[in-house]
Amino acid sequence: MGLDNNIDTVQNTSKRQNYSRINLSKKDILSLSIFIVSLFLVFTLIISQLQNEIVIIIDEENQIIESIAPNYSLISVLSIIFFTILTTISGFYFLLDLSKNIELNSKQKVQLQLLDKEEREIYLFIIQRGSVLQKDIVLELGLSKVKVTRILDKLERRGVIQRLSYGNTNKIVIK
Repeated sequence: MGLDNNIDTVQNTSKRQNYSRINLSKKDILSLSIFIVSLFLVFTLIISQLQNEIVIIIDEENQIIESIAPNYSLISVLSIIFFTILTTISGFYFLLDLSKNIELNSKQKVQLQLLDKEEREIYLFIIQRGSVLQKDIVLELGLSKVKVTRILDKLERRGVIQRLSYGNTNKIVIK
């Protein structure tokens, strides 16, 4: 019972750390940026056509103000459609990517208990992605190459991960 509570605490703590720090990967930042820019462009394209008025001045005292219906060109319509689709796709990618839950089996829960903070962060990162390149761990977690190499050495010695040669880097998988 005590071990299960500790495992749940570790899982909740590591989930809280990821979301409280807003630790976004480059893909998440790119998708969020595309979402914001394309959403802005859709609204700009739509609103720019809504404020069309014609003022006809008959004499100094009399004038006629007529609002005209929006007249979208083919390019405007296609742009609105394109940026709406781009907004939708990038928004769904961002939301679905953040909502990934890590399901741990009993062996992984036990191994998680034996790891320190940085080892746990890398271990959960590898589990979440299935397999990962060593250089991606460096880039996405913001750790130095040396630190990642040392942590992966420890995890490999413990039999937790396996490194496979992959060009100039290593592919890391859970054993």
